[in-house]
Amino acid sequence: MRRHFGLLVIGLLTLSLALAGWQCSKEEGRGATDKPPKAQEATGARQKMEGQTEVVEKWTCPMHPEVISDEPGQCPECNMDLVPMHEGQTHQPMEMDEKRGEEVKEWTCGMHPAIRSEEPGKCPICNMDLVPVETSETGALMIAPDKLAGVRVEREELSYLQLVREIATSGRIDYDERRVRYVASRVSGRVERLFADFVGINVREGEPLLEIYSPDLIATLEELKRALEASELGIGRTSHMTALAEAARSRLLLWGLSESDITEALESGGAYELTIRSPIAGTVIGKSAVEGKYVREGEKLYVVADLSVVWLIADVFEEDVGKIQIGDEVIATTRAFPNQTFHGNVAFIDPYVDERTRSVRVRLEIHNPDLKLKPGMFVEARIKVPVNRYAVTFWTCPMPPGVKDAKPGECPECGMFLEEVPGGGVLAVPSKAVVFWGDVPVVYVERKPGEFVPRQVEIDPVAVDGQTRGDYYPVLAGLMPGERVVTEGSFLINSQARLTGTAASAYGGALKVEPSQEPR
Repeated sequence: MRRHFGLLVIGLLTLSLALAGWQCSKEEGRGATDKPPKAQEATGARQKMEGQTEVVEKWTCPMHPEVISDEPGQCPECNMDLVPMHEGQTHQPMEMDEKRGEEVKEWTCGMHPAIRSEEPGKCPICNMDLVPVETSETGALMIAPDKLAGVRVEREELSYLQLVREIATSGRIDYDERRVRYVASRVSGRVERLFADFVGINVREGEPLLEIYSPDLIATLEELKRALEASELGIGRTSHMTALAEAARSRLLLWGLSESDITEALESGGAYELTIRSPIAGTVIGKSAVEGKYVREGEKLYVVADLSVVWLIADVFEEDVGKIQIGDEVIATTRAFPNQTFHGNVAFIDPYVDERTRSVRVRLEIHNPDLKLKPGMFVEARIKVPVNRYAVTFWTCPMPPGVKDAKPGECPECGMFLEEVPGGGVLAVPSKAVVFWGDVPVVYVERKPGEFVPRQVEIDPVAVDGQTRGDYYPVLAGLMPGERVVTEGSFLINSQARLTGTAASAYGGALKVEPSQEPR
């Protein structure tokens, strides 16, 4: 009896333990089900890592799905922790990358947007990974008209200009040797009177300088007078008297007397002084004549120089000599007259180089109408050298600017008359329109009102417009005639593009360089 009772008790205890175990298992399952999703993910991931539920064979980066690893770790691109790949996900990143690769045609650097490449890689400047430029991105910066009204934004239409570069030099003013005259006495005699009695006086052409009493002159006048009287009275042979008169008249003319002077001397009948006159209009820069001094035939009395045109003797460095030519325009300035410029041109280039200074002496002919430039004065000068000196005149169409012809006519594409571009014309962009992204020059082109597109350009060193004196860059590539570029306000627009990210997202198509139509 007791034995049966003991077996019954043991059976009940066993059943109770079984029920208690089943209840605990149920509660544990319900608790796992009630966990939040993030906790479930963590539990599932931990179970997978511990190999309790699922064995993870592949790990990937959520930011760079092309990165796949057989072991957990960090992404080599962004250093994020790799996450496990589930079944069915193995080929998804590859499909996305293939689709993305088909769309991406150009790659750029987020920090240096001027860098472009047709293949992915590293930025040569900062070594960052290049990012794709989507084909749908236009790169245009849109600014509302009401916002533009509050900002000074000016545009300029590109055209061909006569650009020059300036070679700076300096030197001193000297007399133009071709405009200097020496005044000498043609007869022997005594200086009776001085009209130009000091150095520096300005004289006109033909103005009297001095009078000379010459016995030889008086004797010749008397000889002429007697020969003429004898010829009129018929004394002696008429032909002989006429010959004597002509010989005397010729000597007087050689001594500087004019026909009117000879007539006046014959009519006066008394002493006659020879008047010596200035051969040119200018300034007396030398004088040796003194009243009462006896002078010989051929003795120098005055030196007269025309200072309306002077020489500037300047030195040009050896490397710049090949750029200049005779006739090139020159602009000169001096500290004596800081608000005035003097104009001229290159008159002569010495045929040798100074071995000590490695420079070549150049004579610049400077116009000096007010006689402000004085010989010996120190002057600075700029020689204008045409950028495109040897370019010939051509004709182009204002609508399709790529059309060029060597002769006038009609455009074969639109029928408009071609416009003449004078020889030496260069496609130019204002210097203030160019902003630099590092070493890369960029210009903002106005595609339509309020829409500005950054454009990478190829330019030559800055030059000067010969008409407006403005600074311009000769364009080699990237722009076309007739395009409107931002001049005033380009820096503000560039800053706005960087702040909004417009520039960084559109450097591909926006910076595509097209060949310019510069005349070669």
